Amino acid sequence: MVSPTRRREAVAHLQRAFPGLSERRACRVVGQPRATQRQKRRIKSDEPSILKAMHRLVRERPRFGYRRIHETLRRVGFKITRKRVYRLWKQEGFKVPQKQSKKNRVGVSANGCIRKRAEFPNHVWAWDFIHDRDERGRSIRWLAIVDEYTRECLVLDGSRSFKSADVLDVLRDLFLIRGVPQHIRSDNGPEFIAHAVRKFLDDTGIDTLYIEPGSPWQNGYAESFNRRLRDELLDAEVFADLHEARALTDYWKNDYNHRRPHSSLEYKTPAEFAARRVPLILQPRLSLRLVHKTGALHLVLDGSRSFKSADVLDVLRDLFLIRGVPQHIRSDNGPEFIAHAVRKFLDDTGIDTLYIEPGSPWQNGYAESFNRRLRDELLDAEVFADLHEARALTDYWKNDYNHRRPHSSLEYKTPAEFAASCGRPPVGATPLPTDGRTTRTLDPSTPTLVEAGT
Repeated sequence: MVSPTRRREAVAHLQRAFPGLSERRACRVVGQPRATQRQKRRIKSDEPSILKAMHRLVRERPRFGYRRIHETLRRVGFKITRKRVYRLWKQEGFKVPQKQSKKNRVGVSANGCIRKRAEFPNHVWAWDFIHDRDERGRSIRWLAIVDEYTRECLVLDGSRSFKSADVLDVLRDLFLIRGVPQHIRSDNGPEFIAHAVRKFLDDTGIDTLYIEPGSPWQNGYAESFNRRLRDELLDAEVFADLHEARALTDYWKNDYNHRRPHSSLEYKTPAEFAARRVPLILQPRLSLRLVHKTGALHLVLDGSRSFKSADVLDVLRDLFLIRGVPQHIRSDNGPEFIAHAVRKFLDDTGIDTLYIEPGSPWQNGYAESFNRRLRDELLDAEVFADLHEARALTDYWKNDYNHRRPHSSLEYKTPAEFAASCGRPPVGATPLPTDGRTTRTLDPSTPTLVEAGT
């Protein structure tokens, strides 16, 4: 117990455990000054919003320490010192995990709820069917439609069976009341992939997100809702008939939306959350294959099953056309880098190759530092289903690294911000430093430099 708050709690505990024990004696036992014991901590008005933002960032970026969390908070508009962030960090018990298990991505479909997230109300709806029986063994089906952003249950309609025409009637009524969503996610059930339903959604301008067959976890919000419905209602009630089933599910739906606290909405009800429409502080996900800025940016992060010298040359030619030609390039003695074709291309382009000593990776420290960050923040945390998924995730991570991740050695600027402050020449066929008489640029049609007199 080293902090005044912990000692204050210990004094209160002693007084509760031993009735009649005076505050003076309890403070003497714990070693707490009485003035400190009676002083109440004043909580600033902005602290709840800061803690809420910190919790979001820690969930989104588990490998960030308090320094990068502080810089990220400062970037989104919070006026807060690093010492205060450190105090709140310790108070909430945050820490960077020393070990992390790989996270198995949920399928490979681009339409899954992880790949395509809802960002505002009516952005993505999810729908699914759930089945049960009445006391006479007759089948009952419910069509459930959920707003993935607000978690509201928009429709919970029960019937003996559903045809595509029944589904269309439900959708038309809902669109008149709620409005039209941008996307709707579902599995490949016959009611959802029926020609009439797909044509209606296409004519309405709604993008259908069909998940991969046999992958219900890609429609996670609908599956989570179905589990709650079954756990709290269907497994607890015996329905006499369809009329009773509809009445009870209507009551449960109203209770779910307006009275039941939702853990993923900070224990607000879906209706309360929808009324407030809490904005996210994190920026939307973007993906760029090549970044057109300078400084400490990582320029290429290209994934493949294997790389030959020809593949390396293709990457370099594309990069030189966009970024320009560097004066030097440093690498180890890997076979792709010391291949004759690669060395000849770099020599013809006028680039000085800096090969480090064999067995001395610390001599290529910037590349090794970057590789360590890549492995710590992405490779050790993800299980890639295939090459396509690996490329998509590394593209996103590279863009985030360059444009949103504060870099400690750049005074917690992002590499893109630091590059912009360096005042580099415009992106394109960047001239190499010369004596002012000759400009050398890369000709797109040839792998060599072309000289042009001024």
